[in-house]
Parts: sequence; structure tokens; C-alpha cells
Amino acid sequence: MIDWTSKFDRIFCINFSAYSERRRGMEAELRRIGILGLPNFSWKYTVACPMYQILFDTMKKRGYTECRTQTEFNIAMANFECIKSAYMAGCRNVLIIEDDIRFLRDIGKIEQIFDATPSDYDAVNYNPNIIDGKTLDECCKPKVNEFFSRYDMLHSTGCYALSRRAMKEILYSCEIKLKIADLNHSKYLDSKKFNKYASVVVPCCQLSFSNSQGIVTDKNRNSIHQVNKKLGIDYSDYCIDDGYEYGTVIKE
Repeated sequence: MIDWTSKFDRIFCINFSAYSERRRGMEAELRRIGILGLPNFSWKYTVACPMYQILFDTMKKRGYTECRTQTEFNIAMANFECIKSAYMAGCRNVLIIEDDIRFLRDIGKIEQIFDATPSDYDAVNYNPNIIDGKTLDECCKPKVNEFFSRYDMLHSTGCYALSRRAMKEILYSCEIKLKIADLNHSKYLDSKKFNKYASVVVPCCQLSFSNSQGIVTDKNRNSIHQVNKKLGIDYSDYCIDDGYEYGTVIKE
């Protein structure tokens, strides 16, 4: 089993209070890979409260956030609070996971990927998604080992790790202007100053195809397939559509 406590000082899983079924599905997944119940693991619950609406409206009006919607703002705040909590506790690093992620079925392969994480990392993206229609070669630099490549711009905060100095940089940047969470470790960490890696050769985890209702439509699924087709992903390798999966998945 993977020794998560030696790899990460803190591990968070972000769960939005409205998505109780996501929580149940993610509990099963975290238990399967050995994270649930660890002393360095915590849930980060996010509640859509009126205060967040007022805060978002005020910050947007005054130009203190790059978030375009309330949902983006809520996600950004959740990620910001996880990073700040780890940094203030003196952690050397932190692993942050969102509640719609499913890992590889092969535990041994997951362990190989985490073991192969470059030791000099500042940011690691374990759930890489290409953006703006670019190819994988355009997003990532040459491989550094069997599983990882350097990258400049990759989308997703599904599962990522940060070093202490990366946490400090993101916190400083977000305290000036709250950024969109999906770009925290890409756009806002200068590739010339920070070591950024992604498990693009074999992505460690994938989105579980849910939308806000936990139901997947053909359009949702096809959109995800189109993006990840360029990565050569075989979804049967991941714990998607298992008995504990929440929502309804429309088979192709």
C-alpha cells in the first residue's frame, strides 16, 4: 500500500455540501487507495452560503478576483483555504483532491506514479487536461522519467500537489487578486522559476463524468472523451462506473 503520510504533510479532499452522493463515492475511492482515515487527511467542506455570494459580488465589482461565476469563486476559495491551512501549519507540501476524481484501478501503478514524482517539484498535476485545443506536445515539455513531463499550461485542480514555496507564491498572488483555481499551478506559477510536472504519460486519475446533478449526458461524456482522446486514455483503466459510483452514467 502507498505510504501517503511520508509523501505528503497534508492531504485534503474538497467536497461541496450539496453533493452528498459525491462524498459517499469519494469515501469509497479514498478508502480503496488508503487515504481515508489517515492522520494527515482532512475533508474540506464548502457551503454555498449568502456570505459567499456577497463576497463574490463585492470582489468582482472591485476587481479583486478573476473568477467569472459564483461556482468558480466557491472552488477558488476552497482551494485557497486548503493551501493556506497547509502553509500556516508549516507543511512542506500538500496534496489536494476534488470529489469527482477516480484513480487507476491498479494500486501498484498508482504507487509507481507517486514514487516517480520528481523530488524537486513545486507543482505536480496528477489529473492533467489539455486546454485551448492544444496538443499534448504543445502543453508539455520532454519527459523527465517514465511517467512525468514538465509542463507550462495544463488545466485542472482535480488532483495536484504543491511544495511550500509554491504554496507561498499562490497565496501571495491570490491575496492580491483571487485567481481561478484550475489555473493556480499553471498560469500563476512561472515555469522559469518553479518546477512543474504532470503525469501525462499515464494520468494517475480522471474525472468521473459527473455534472452538478451527478448525471452524465451524452454531450458531457463526449466532450470529456474528445479532450482526453489526445492523451490516449483508456477509461476502463480507472475506477469509473463501479458499483459505488454516484449518479447515472449513460453508456455509449
